[in-house]
Amino acid sequence: MKKSMVYSVAFAILAFAQVAFAAGGQVSYLYEAVSVGKNMSIGLNFTPSGNISNSNPLVASATVSGTSLLIQGTTVGTSVIRVCDAQNFDCLNVTVAVTGSVLGASTFFNTHPVGSWVLAGKTVFYVSNTGLIPVGSWQIFLGNGGQAKFIQPIMQGDYFLPLLPFMTANDNRVQ
Repeated sequence: MKKSMVYSVAFAILAFAQVAFAAGGQVSYLYEAVSVGKNMSIGLNFTPSGNISNSNPLVASATVSGTSLLIQGTTVGTSVIRVCDAQNFDCLNVTVAVTGSVLGASTFFNTHPVGSWVLAGKTVFYVSNTGLIPVGSWQIFLGNGGQAKFIQPIMQGDYFLPLLPFMTANDNRVQ
């Protein structure tokens, strides 16, 4: 009697674990940048259904090939592309910033101007002409001319700027 009861409890727990896992689905988020006229490929860890939603198809086009999401930048801007498996259990949301070039200077959509101080989570960054410079301490921030009243929330486009090495005392990258 005890043996059959133990097996029943074990099967009940196993069945519950499978249901809990199946109801758990997974949505992943990715931020990427691509230049106008260029392509990128993102490998997926699931087999996509082929259904793609694209918030701004004029900015980026997207297709599925096997287990890869293929994205082409068509004009400067941002788009959110979502691809899921056939059961909509596993999904990937890709925020794509399509960048362009004017006389060799990169242009990013919806970014802060060079010289801005931005806050992401608990980290302050300086926006330089080559990317985002993280600030490791309040002392370094103040020593490089930072003022709390000028810190702004980070914008979506700022995430696509290259991440640079930490700011140092009297950092010559700060203008």
